[in-house]
Amino acid sequence: MRLRFLGFVVLACLGASACAFNPGPAGSPGTATPGEGVVEVAAEGARFTIGPLPAGWKRLKLTTNAAKVAYQHAVNHQAIMVNVIYAPNRAAGLRALRNHLLFDITSRTILEEQFLEVDNREALWSTVDGRLDGARIKMALLVVRIDDWVYDLVYVAVPETFDLNLEEFKQFIKTFHHQRRYPVE
Repeated sequence: MRLRFLGFVVLACLGASACAFNPGPAGSPGTATPGEGVVEVAAEGARFTIGPLPAGWKRLKLTTNAAKVAYQHAVNHQAIMVNVIYAPNRAAGLRALRNHLLFDITSRTILEEQFLEVDNREALWSTVDGRLDGARIKMALLVVRIDDWVYDLVYVAVPETFDLNLEEFKQFIKTFHHQRRYPVE
């Protein structure tokens, strides 16, 4: 399921085109609250909110279950996607979960890797250069486990346009918030 997700991200990005991370203060939950431009998503038993993206980003209508939310930039054709899976018994670490997303990426190089805090949980941020079906791609990946859910937030572009909207993806990550609903004791 996670492999199809990344393939969908890359195809959304490449199909429409010709083909030192500083996350800010750690420890604060996402700032997205329902309102204008904020998206609240319920999927796989999880609920999460993400904040709005600036002008130029269009939310894609998804016809497959490959991602829960997806956007594409109208001018530069980068793609941003969010997926979540319910994995209560999956003991894999964040690196293993990230590597699972990269199975179909050949000639890959992990350019950057760092652990940071997202929505009060440890997350793994990576930038990766590689090829999918021979096409050059560059990605920023964030993998975070919150309770029994694993979230993948991905930004994909051709290498020449990767930096153009990377800051918007970083801001998007800052607005991510898993809606925790615990039983009252």
